[in-house]
Amino acid sequence: MINTLTIYNELKESLDAEAAEKIAKVIGLVYDELRNSVTKTEFNELKEIVKEISTELKGLAQSQKGLSEEVKGLAQSQKGLSEEVKGLAQSHKELHQSHKELANEVKGLAQSQKGLSEEVKGLAQSQKELSEEMKKLAAAQGRTETSLLRLQKQVGGLSDAVGGDIEEIGYIVIHRVLQRDLGWEVGVLERTWQKWGERVEEIDLLGKATDPKRSRKEIWIVGEAKHNLTLKQVHKFSRVVERARKHLRGEIYPVCFCYRARPEVQEAVRNAGFRLVFSYEYIR
Repeated sequence: MINTLTIYNELKESLDAEAAEKIAKVIGLVYDELRNSVTKTEFNELKEIVKEISTELKGLAQSQKGLSEEVKGLAQSQKGLSEEVKGLAQSHKELHQSHKELANEVKGLAQSQKGLSEEVKGLAQSQKELSEEMKKLAAAQGRTETSLLRLQKQVGGLSDAVGGDIEEIGYIVIHRVLQRDLGWEVGVLERTWQKWGERVEEIDLLGKATDPKRSRKEIWIVGEAKHNLTLKQVHKFSRVVERARKHLRGEIYPVCFCYRARPEVQEAVRNAGFRLVFSYEYIR
């Protein structure tokens, strides 16, 4: 008698329980049918055949199990492949986006380069115009310098003329004022150069005067003649007076002659102990 339980247990190792059970039952039924319809010899032969079939089924079951494992492996591989394909698709999408952005950047750079080229052309034109202006300015400057030199010569000559006129007027006015207001006898007043020590001094007005009340006293008139007397000129004249007192014998009478002087200049003259004579013959 065939043991279907044994067959079931063997088949269950390779097949699921339900399939193994069905195959075992079929084999049992076939066995029972054959046992009742064949001879012992035939039965033994059939028994061997059933055994071989059982072995083959077992092998098929084992193959099926291996195939299932391979199918699972293929499924896993397909899953990994799907993930890779998804990754490639995402990479392709990102690459496409990057390519699109790069194309936009290249387009922007091309536009910027075009604008830069226009600016360079504009700068070149401006530089050309500036060079032309510089040439014109240089030419104008040359003419201006020539005109300035001429003007300086004219002004210098005019200053000398005006200065000379002021000094000549100063001689007359001071001479008249000192005689009228002080009763002095005034000699010739003139512009002169005096070498006192190692230094040569230019004096606008220099001459002698005599006071009848002090006939033995020698008086030196030391004067400064300017159209518009300034503080700077007063201070400079003060140094001239100091050197005159050191090198001239007698009394020094400092006097400033001018057409006009600001109040602070007049005060500086008074503080220095000098006399101030205006062109309209007024003495202070």
